[in-house]
Amino acid sequence: AGQLGEAVAQLEDLVADRELRRGSALSGRVAAALAFLCSMQGRGPEAADWANQALVTTGNDPTTSLTARQVLATALAMADRTAEALALLAPLSAGRISPGPYEPELVTTRGALKASTGDYAGASRDLAAVVRWARAGAPLRSLPDAYAALAQAEYGLGEWDNAATHAELAVSLAGDLGHFWFLAQAHKTAVDIYAARGEWEFATEHVVAARQAARHIDVPGQVAAASVAEATLAWAQGNWQAVLDALAPLRQPNLAALTRNFDPFTWQLRQAEALVATGRLDEAAQVLDEVEAAPARPPATALAIYRLRAGLALVRAEPAPARAAFDAGIAAGAHSGA
Repeated sequence: AGQLGEAVAQLEDLVADRELRRGSALSGRVAAALAFLCSMQGRGPEAADWANQALVTTGNDPTTSLTARQVLATALAMADRTAEALALLAPLSAGRISPGPYEPELVTTRGALKASTGDYAGASRDLAAVVRWARAGAPLRSLPDAYAALAQAEYGLGEWDNAATHAELAVSLAGDLGHFWFLAQAHKTAVDIYAARGEWEFATEHVVAARQAARHIDVPGQVAAASVAEATLAWAQGNWQAVLDALAPLRQPNLAALTRNFDPFTWQLRQAEALVATGRLDEAAQVLDEVEAAPARPPATALAIYRLRAGLALVRAEPAPARAAFDAGIAAGAHSGA
């Protein structure tokens, strides 16, 4: 039923049991489960604490170790510490012909983090390896996640036909495998592609499906993904108030934190653009300040910030700051090769 809060409370009661603490393997499994559930609620610091505890007490249980490492990487990303998350997973090799036990799961997590931070080429390498391993028979419970992240990477690389195919595969697999906690995020990836193409009918179908998925299961990340999906379509159509309405749930800090794993900054930049378009200039400036101050933002984000700051200055009838922002954006683009 997706009652995450109740599950967390029950596990916290269990982990307080002195007899349980004497058995490190069982204690490690409970800590890993708590880490996973806290991460799904957007409680990054608590998820990281439980994941670290699980790693210390895991013993020789590979499943517990896998869950703890995955959750720790995810929790670090939620806290804008993506570089640390990637460092945690850096020893993994996408070039292996046959992966080690549970390695495809961890490479999937790494690829998804790379895609979320704009390293689309690196993400594509990781996720193509995961798909190759899965086709060769390697067990992979997170195959829908791999296809969705691969679609995000291909979208960023301009390979939109491949991206659409893999996004649809992610949606289909998540439904067939009963991964209802991931469905809205898979639909959100499809919305990115179809909205960019102006294929409104397909994009709208996936927005509706994302909303239905978010209502079906009590998982905050699905609410966050559905909100971003709806805002993406509204932004592509220039419906600025609808962008702000769709993003309203992300005022809750835990929901905003959950977007760090699939759309860290794009939705905030679109929120800022909608605020400018609706005349809420001070709020737009505040959002841009928050994005600019984030330590883990992709380099390409800087270009969007300069563009939006220039637009904000023009609306305020401040031509000198607008010119300075445009000039800085052009210089940054030339330096990055954009």
